[in-house]
Amino acid sequence: MTDSLSFAALPAVLDDDEVPFVLGFAPDPRPAVEIGGARYRRGPTSYQVEWPVGELWLRTFGGMVGAGRAGIMASAGPILAEWWPLLTDAGPDPARPYLSAGLTRQVVEVPVVGEPSSIPVRVVPSGPDQPQTTALANCDGTLADEVTLLVLHVASIPVARVALHLLVEYRELVGAVPDVDVATSGGSVPLADLLEVAEQLATALTPQR
Repeated sequence: MTDSLSFAALPAVLDDDEVPFVLGFAPDPRPAVEIGGARYRRGPTSYQVEWPVGELWLRTFGGMVGAGRAGIMASAGPILAEWWPLLTDAGPDPARPYLSAGLTRQVVEVPVVGEPSSIPVRVVPSGPDQPQTTALANCDGTLADEVTLLVLHVASIPVARVALHLLVEYRELVGAVPDVDVATSGGSVPLADLLEVAEQLATALTPQR
């Protein structure tokens, strides 16, 4: 990656409360700067990274997640919210490794090409203050530190992959997918179609060993 990555230099066009869904079906028309193949834009204390994948977009968002800790996150949306109490009662299931990681608060080592060979990602279940289920990777540093942003740049696609896998496991969980439309940046999409796209992308983005 040859371009420098400075939080202050990113187009300040976002609100800090924006939580983009991991899948975008239309480009965001707001100004952005392209760095390392991704489009970046920011709010006052957070930022967005979106990756083009064919005619789709993978969207993640970053910010401070604790004292001296910065993170990059991807949202699987609110569809799992009512399932977490049931999953908690049922306990971990090896057939659902990503949802189980959320239950047990364990990291998932997501394989990547190159070094490091994997990125540790946490699954954060939805809760009263956060209706979205998210995937999170974090590291020491602040948004003013270019090295921190570069680390999170590398982690952004693995984090998005985990959010996609959560959608795949949701589809396996419900069996018959509800016949509803989901509002997206590109208009309404049938939930079944959205979940099918999520599975295709999750498979396509997983490195072959």
